[in-house]
Amino acid sequence: EPFTVLAATARFYEAMFRAAGRQVAWELLVALNGRITHLRARTISTSGRERDGMAEMQAILDAIIARDPDAAAAASVRHLQNALQLALKQGPAESQSPN
Repeated sequence: EPFTVLAATARFYEAMFRAAGRQVAWELLVALNGRITHLRARTISTSGRERDGMAEMQAILDAIIARDPDAAAAASVRHLQNALQLALKQGPAESQSPN
């Protein structure tokens, strides 16, 4: 089921970017997709995150439908902050070598 959630999440974000006319931003995001997908998989696998993440994305969508950019921005920030906190609690995803 996590793969289904990952695919639905990617479609959700793609639809938002395209509807907002942000094709270049979407293309940049796709270029970073491997890393983003890895991080999503890590956070989605956390207990309760699938349910909470879907509720957060629904709040974003509801704000967009209501044409409330402030609420959409706030819901987006809340969603990303929650995912970030989970990722930070899990620790480094991989060892990083200095460049």
